[in-house]
Amino acid sequence: MAHSVRASRWVLPRLFRAVAIMGEVTVDLTRVQIGPGASEIEVLAIMGQVNIIVPHNLNVECDGDSVLGEFRVKRDTDGIPVPDAPVVRIRGSVYMGAVHVKIVDPNVPNWRDQWRAARATQRLAKEQQKQLKRDRLGR
Repeated sequence: MAHSVRASRWVLPRLFRAVAIMGEVTVDLTRVQIGPGASEIEVLAIMGQVNIIVPHNLNVECDGDSVLGEFRVKRDTDGIPVPDAPVVRIRGSVYMGAVHVKIVDPNVPNWRDQWRAARATQRLAKEQQKQLKRDRLGR
């Protein structure tokens, strides 16, 4: 019943296990160091959720079983890895929970970040206009 995150710069071993029992685990591979060949991530989610964020320059193979849950892969980028790129195999089981594998380009901000940045720019422009009006009226 907790949240665990593995992110930033780290080394992915040949076998990595992520277990979420009534909790959430996030594994961010966007800045991971990985050797040539194949690495495997074993996941188990029991009434919990495992989120895995994979950069577009890794080959990903997913094979999972779910009972009253979902094991989903979503590609948010058009980038395709080179044929000799390292392979990450994601395998596991889900019972009344979810495993979400999201393939992203870490150099491209997602739509939510772009929207937030645009909103912040709009708010700043409105605040500057209000300040200009206050300065004019104060003279």
